[in-house]
Amino acid sequence: MPRKGQKMSIESKERIRQSSLGRKFSDITREKLRQSLLGHKVSEDTRRKIVENRKIKHLTEEWKMNISKGNKGKIRSEEARMKYKMCQKGAKNSQYINGKYCRKLDKNIRETKEYLRWRSDVFKRDNYICQNCGISGCYIEAHHKKAFVLIFEDFLKEYQSLDMKIDKDVLCLLAVRYKPFWEIDNGLTLCRNCHINTRKRSD
Repeated sequence: MPRKGQKMSIESKERIRQSSLGRKFSDITREKLRQSLLGHKVSEDTRRKIVENRKIKHLTEEWKMNISKGNKGKIRSEEARMKYKMCQKGAKNSQYINGKYCRKLDKNIRETKEYLRWRSDVFKRDNYICQNCGISGCYIEAHHKKAFVLIFEDFLKEYQSLDMKIDKDVLCLLAVRYKPFWEIDNGLTLCRNCHINTRKRSD
C-alpha cells in the first residue's frame, strides 16, 4: 500500500480492482462504510474530476440493465424526495435559462403552427428519409443542427425586457416572427434511434 500522499500506480489500482470483483459486503460492513462516510466532504477538485469523468462515460446496455434491476421496487423516502425536489429548484433546473424558468414558453413555441410547419417542411425536403442511416417508413423526428435551446437563449436575450409570466403571450407572438426558429437549413430529418445517438454525442 502506498504511503499517505503517494500516488498509486495504474497496475496497483488494476490489481485492487480485480481482487474486488464479485465481492459482496455484508449488511454490517455496508453500514460501517456508510457511517464512515457521513460528514465527509469532497473537495472541489475531486467534484470537477467526477463531473468530467461522467461527461465522457457511456453506459453499456448491460450496465443500464443492472442499474434498472437495482432500482426496481425501491421506494424513495420523504426525505429523499424532498432533496430531489430541492435539487430541481431555481438555477439548478435544466430549464432555468438566463435567470428565468422557461419550460412553459418553450413548450408553447413547440406547439405553434409555425413549429409544426417547420417540421413538415424539413421532412418534405428530406423526402421523409432519415439523413443519417437512410431508413424510411418509420417514425421520424426533426433535429436542430443548432440546438433549439441555444436559439431559445438568443431569443430571450433579445427580448430580455419582457417578463416570462406576464408577457408570455407576447413572447409567443414574437417567437413566430423570430426567423432563427424557422430556418429550414437548421433542420435535419432523423429516425428516433439516430436522433437519440446524435443528442448523446452533442452532450
